[in-house]
Amino acid sequence: MSFAGLSLIGVAKETSRSDTTTAAAASPVMDSGYHLLLIQGYSHTKDTPNGHCILSQPFNVGGYSWFIKYYPNGYSKHPGYICFLLFLEEDNIEEPVMVQYEFSFIDQVEKQESSRIRAMQPRHFSSEVGWGSPLFMRRTDLERSKHLKNDSFMIRSDIVMVTASSSFLTVPPPHSIQQNLTSLLLSGDGADVTFKIGDETFLAHRCVLAARSPVFKAELFGPMKEGTTTSAIRIDDGAASVQVTA
Repeated sequence: MSFAGLSLIGVAKETSRSDTTTAAAASPVMDSGYHLLLIQGYSHTKDTPNGHCILSQPFNVGGYSWFIKYYPNGYSKHPGYICFLLFLEEDNIEEPVMVQYEFSFIDQVEKQESSRIRAMQPRHFSSEVGWGSPLFMRRTDLERSKHLKNDSFMIRSDIVMVTASSSFLTVPPPHSIQQNLTSLLLSGDGADVTFKIGDETFLAHRCVLAARSPVFKAELFGPMKEGTTTSAIRIDDGAASVQVTA
């Protein structure tokens, strides 16, 4: 993929580009590209409130101008996570733009393979709608990881424009079933049951729970089932038994 520039985020100022710089903007005619987002002084961004973001500089891929929103303390309902969302910079786009994308740390080369990204489900972007990784990584995990060095880390955003002639559906996904299920769990897509453990809640998929546990199968699908698809499973103090409540 072609290089689509670099943005530098220094000391945080929410929803502001005043502390960012950009370099090496790429040709607007390419159908794929990647942008690098360097977070310097990560510890200074941690005080950004949940739901507030810092913006990258705009960059060009596929004839469109894009930018990234960096949420140091989570997007909306996910405090404690770092989040990256991709948006179109342009207004008044008549037709949604179909895109495959991926956010990764700069050294996660396996996530940056073109064949892997082109096998992903495309998303429709418009002037009002963006997509991204709301649960990219827990802040506590980042702070213990190899990715954070000298209070800085770098994110790579890969973008592939999808057209009617694109062959993404013919590319076999490279993931194992375990990786696919992990991604499904982390994204929350299609989740239909909630765990309540103390003050925290976690989304899950009842079909997967039932396949892995006869206890959950009986609770969720058997004669003992209670509630609806909005049921919550409460686990108190690590108890072995579970209670299903509506």
